[in-house]
Formats: sequence, C-alpha cells, structure tokens
Amino acid sequence: MIALPSSVPAETVTLSFMHKAEALKLSPDCLECIGEKGYRSILASHPMIEGAFYFEVQVQEPQKPFPFEGVTGHVRIGIATRKTDIELPIGADRYSYSYGDLLGNIFFNGVSKPYGTSYNPGDIIGVFVNLMPLKPPNLLEKKHKDTGEASQVVSNGSFIEYYVNGKSQGIAFNVIYEGEYFAEAALYMHGRVKVNFGPKFAYIPTNHSSFKPYK
Repeated sequence: MIALPSSVPAETVTLSFMHKAEALKLSPDCLECIGEKGYRSILASHPMIEGAFYFEVQVQEPQKPFPFEGVTGHVRIGIATRKTDIELPIGADRYSYSYGDLLGNIFFNGVSKPYGTSYNPGDIIGVFVNLMPLKPPNLLEKKHKDTGEASQVVSNGSFIEYYVNGKSQGIAFNVIYEGEYFAEAALYMHGRVKVNFGPKFAYIPTNHSSFKPYK
C-alpha cells in the first residue's frame, strides 16, 4: 500500500504520511497502516491541544507471510508529541505514552508497567485523552542545569484512559507533560491497525460526560 496524499483533504484527520517511519506502509486513505520488521511508529496528521478527545484503533490481522517464521505482529497504541522518535515504539522515550497488546502493559520513557487486559486482532481500542490548557511559553522554556535541554512541565489534570471493546481499563496515565499531542501507533513485524477519528464510533466512553471526536 502506498499513501496518496493528494486524495486526502488537508483538513481531514488521518495517519500522517509525513510523520511516520519509512518502513511502515500506509493505505491510500491514510487510515490503515502495516508494520515491517522491528517496532516503528506513525503519528496522526493533526494535533490534540486542549480539551477531551476520543479516537479508536481497530487491531487487524497481521499481514502474512511474517518477515521471520514464528514471529508474529504486535501493536502499541497511544499519543506522542512530534519530539518522539518514530523509529522506536511508542513509550520508548519521554515524549510518548502507549498501551501494548501482548501483556496489556503501558509504556512511558522505556518503562513498562502492568495496566489492563491484553488485546488481539479484531479488538477495538478506544483512547480517551484529556488535555488541560497549555501554560504560557515562558513557563515551558526552563533549561535543565546539567544537560541544557528544556525541562518538561506536568500538565495537571491531564490523563489518558483506554478501552477494549468499550470496557474501560482505568486511567493509564495521570502524569502527562505539556505539549501538542498526536494519536500514534507503533507496529511490530506485520502488525496492522485501522484508525477511526470519528465522528461515528463503535463504542462511546459513557463514563465521561463530554468529549470531542478527533476531527
């Protein structure tokens, strides 16, 4: 599959043909993606900046044959800023957060923690993201005294919650750093996903009174 950017209106939220690892294959409508060998990641085309957002990712059967015999595909689903390294899985750095299919663990900054149920092809993963208003830029530009890198500021009140086929797995992350976040998927071997940014969803997060589709 080859992405055909000219066939997708610029205002439509899709997976991004610009912000993806080169090895990943993207469908013409930019809503389905297939992995290659090691974990690689892809971002959505538009950011979530402030408010409550929801989107869904359907895990599809991995494409066969697999690159290596006996090694099947896997996925991780989450959000990231554009500072994340798309040549790594989501959650491998401090700019991304993810929920993995194999053990149901969550990942941030390379650390894995138990979280929810594992999930499989055919399952639909809902992602509820609550992002508080960004702080003024002057509060976000503090430099670390040793590395010189910009320090990260916690966005108090922001959180991420995942659903598997409509069932909440609980709050996955309640320490979210300030930034413009994008939906993201990481694919291993021939893992495959199809995203749904709304406005019609397979499941609605009924434990939240309001949210806006990622549109």
